[in-house]
Amino acid sequence: MLERRAWSYRIFMVLTGVGIGLFIFFPLYWMVATSLKPLPELFRSIPTFVPRAPTIANYIKTLFDTDVLLFVRNSLLVSCGASLLGLAIGATAGYSFSKFRYRGRRGLMMTLLTAQMFPFSVILRTLYPAVRAMGLPDSYVGLILAYVTFSLPSSS
Repeated sequence: MLERRAWSYRIFMVLTGVGIGLFIFFPLYWMVATSLKPLPELFRSIPTFVPRAPTIANYIKTLFDTDVLLFVRNSLLVSCGASLLGLAIGATAGYSFSKFRYRGRRGLMMTLLTAQMFPFSVILRTLYPAVRAMGLPDSYVGLILAYVTFSLPSSS
């Protein structure tokens, strides 16, 4: 009886794993397969699971006929800048909090801890006037400062 339970349990676990795997990976497969289909096959009323004539024309058109490379460059610039600045500020603040005893240390730590409780929309409501007053609302520096402001409470 115990062997039968173990056998049925294994089958159940395998089927559950396959089901979860399909649930997770099928959308990824569908996205890649759809990106490789030519336009007439894309708009058929009955979809095909495997592209009949795979093509990379959609990728070429996206890369060279749109501004996607500019968008990728902007994203990399802002994310790398915010990460490096947040890391530098967070590391020095964390080192300072752990190694030195000074007046206001506890208050600063409590401020950073309290800032984690507020949603981003509340912080953004107070951050935007400050960014606008500095003349940075439509610049990389303003966006980087906003991201650093959001990530700083959790990085120090």
